[in-house]
Amino acid sequence: MKEQLVKIIEDAVKKLENSYFSTFDKLDYNVTVEKPRDSKHGDYATNIALILAAKIKKNPLEIGEQICNAIDSSIIENKYVARPGFINFSVSLKYLQENLKVIHEQKEKYGTCNIGKGEKVHIDFVSANPTGPLHIGHGRWAALGDSLARILTTAGYEIYKEFYVNDIGNQIVNLGNSLKVRYIEVLIEKGKEQACLFPTNKNLFDAFKNDGKNGVTSFYHGIYLKDLAQQLYEMEGENFLDKDGKDFAHFAMERILKEQKDLLDNLRVYFDNWFKESDLHLSGKVDATIEYLKNNDKTIFKDNALWLKGSEKVKDNVLIKSDGTTTYFASDVSYHKNKYDRGFERLIDIWGADHHGHVQRMKTAAGYLGKNPDSLEVIIGQLVTIYLNKEVVKMSKRTGEMITLKEVVDEVGVDALRYLMLMKSPDNTIDFDMDIAKEQSKDNPVFYVQYAHARISSILRMAESKLNLIPGNARLELLTQQEERQLMFRLADYKNETKTAALERAPHRLTFYASALATEFHQFYTNCRVLNPENLELTEARLNLAYATKIVLRNLLEDLLGVTAPTSM
Repeated sequence: MKEQLVKIIEDAVKKLENSYFSTFDKLDYNVTVEKPRDSKHGDYATNIALILAAKIKKNPLEIGEQICNAIDSSIIENKYVARPGFINFSVSLKYLQENLKVIHEQKEKYGTCNIGKGEKVHIDFVSANPTGPLHIGHGRWAALGDSLARILTTAGYEIYKEFYVNDIGNQIVNLGNSLKVRYIEVLIEKGKEQACLFPTNKNLFDAFKNDGKNGVTSFYHGIYLKDLAQQLYEMEGENFLDKDGKDFAHFAMERILKEQKDLLDNLRVYFDNWFKESDLHLSGKVDATIEYLKNNDKTIFKDNALWLKGSEKVKDNVLIKSDGTTTYFASDVSYHKNKYDRGFERLIDIWGADHHGHVQRMKTAAGYLGKNPDSLEVIIGQLVTIYLNKEVVKMSKRTGEMITLKEVVDEVGVDALRYLMLMKSPDNTIDFDMDIAKEQSKDNPVFYVQYAHARISSILRMAESKLNLIPGNARLELLTQQEERQLMFRLADYKNETKTAALERAPHRLTFYASALATEFHQFYTNCRVLNPENLELTEARLNLAYATKIVLRNLLEDLLGVTAPTSM
């Protein structure tokens, strides 16, 4: 709708270029339309008269009147000029009524567009280390990344979703050693103390008990490793005792990754690929990337280490340390080169707040790889704080440790978690209230929106069973009440909202829209009797409006936000 309005106003200005503006050189201008703060001033307003007035030194009120008179469209009505030169106007009721037919015809395609034009976009999100359970922050990145992928797909982009597995480095060594200690603990509990406490294992066990006393932590202490150790014992008995840390790490990673994948599947978050960092090294791609950077004079050697050159915005960063080992940064540069080499034109990474300092150096690296640094987009997400009974929850009641994402999902459900995680821009922290998430009332945002869809479904069932009516041909010109018009206007605005959400990478916009649409439907239902046996023509028209609202709610919830649209509640 917005694009149509812009085109109408552009056509009006062009019409005046041969008459009113004919004495001036070619005009350079950009037409925009925005919603006024006060709806009393109409549905939309444009400042084009003010822009032109500054260029040609004429009264903006006079220019505005000329443009108003030149507008020739059945879509715009009630147009007028307001000081200091804004043109205010409303969308015609007929256009809004006719748009209901478009929604009925397009159904799940309503709200789609092709601004992406098939651009290949790689989205890397969640990508948690395979060293422990997912936490609530990962839940936020999962909901955000998956919803963004859905939105971009409906906007015409070709989307590829990937989970990057950081399966090498000190953290994996620590994981293997930590599981081995827990395995030794299980053996001791089984009365096999003497069998497992030969020197190397005893030293490892003692190191675990003293871990952190010097301020450095080299082990993972989570109880989940005790559970894994028990599983290992049940499978292998004492046979794993002579295995080294790599074998223990491999066992732990396999099961942790499976748990992560199972949980994400439950959250309706599916990846096209799970990409392992180790594959980059085994294939020689990390070394090849470093050679590429060397050959293009993007590295320097100092302090017995190889560094990626800095820029005005970022300092030098180590690629190969003095001991000859490569850094995580080197792997990350190689991984991003690999994405570009696979044909992706745009990369979107979703990272936690602790990665803020990593953004500019990766953009610099993208430039050194011969790509436009802006082709790498990084979304930094802020923290999530969990509340229960109005108190901050940090620890699990079961384990006494960090509360896991799975525990939260088990408590509040997938729909509540996904929707509430999308309600704010990634730039803002989220206070996740588990009490509200479990409520079945209007205070729970997802329940409120889902209830609107369920209510409409109930209305349609009743109309068919009691009045033998289904949405179809109807006298839509009967829809003239303010609540009807407001609901139709909101439905017409859906296409603009989905496009803007795609362009701004902003799924949270659609939760605002969903709440507003649900509110306007509930107001319509309260003030406009839908099922009226004494006025079947009006009933048919209102059924068409209700059905159009149901289509948009379903598209919004299920296709874009990944939330179910129930037909009864």
